Amino acid sequence: MANILLSGPTVEPITLAEAKAHLRVDASGEDSLIQSLIMALRSSRSHGAINATPGRPHACSSCRSVRSSR
Repeated sequence: MANILLSGPTVEPITLAEAKAHLRVDASGEDSLIQSLIMALRSSRSHGAINATPGRPHACSSCRSVRSSR
């Protein structure tokens, strides 16, 4: 069974505040870099490059499962 992506994620996987807390960053000097890394993560996940569970789209995606005709 294959998944067809109907629409990509509409929100980032984590917020800037969550990422900064995880990274233990207090200052705002790196905010744009951290935000761009979050966006890169979302983009690569929606294209299947990084996926915690192979074959499963990001939780905020819309997809349809299609059965193979083999």
